[in-house]
Amino acid sequence: MPKQKAMNEYFAKLMSGEEPGLFFNHDNAFIGVGDGSDEHDPEHTDLQGANKKRRPMRPGYPQRSDDELTYRARFEEEHANFAWNEIALFNAYTNGTMANRLVISEGIKGEEIWDAFLIIEVGESSE
Repeated sequence: MPKQKAMNEYFAKLMSGEEPGLFFNHDNAFIGVGDGSDEHDPEHTDLQGANKKRRPMRPGYPQRSDDELTYRARFEEEHANFAWNEIALFNAYTNGTMANRLVISEGIKGEEIWDAFLIIEVGESSE
């Protein structure tokens, strides 16, 4: 999943001991979806569509297995009823840092429940 420039800055602050901002944990992580189809640009700081919605983590998420993080949010019947063309991870309901943004057509959500999953591989092992 393409990483945003803001996430590089977040990691640099974290690694140097500076306050990076809110963590991407259960209390602060939100998955956002939108109807934007603009190509990925690492400079983007938000979803690009005219319609967009963020939702909090489901109970028990995020989950970590080694260097892989899984985030899950539920979009109820009344949330995000539009074409899902982009998905991203944020550390706040409004503003905050957008960690990643993926342009992908997931279809048009109607008045039904959809769960969004993001699996992020933090790094690769080296030998």
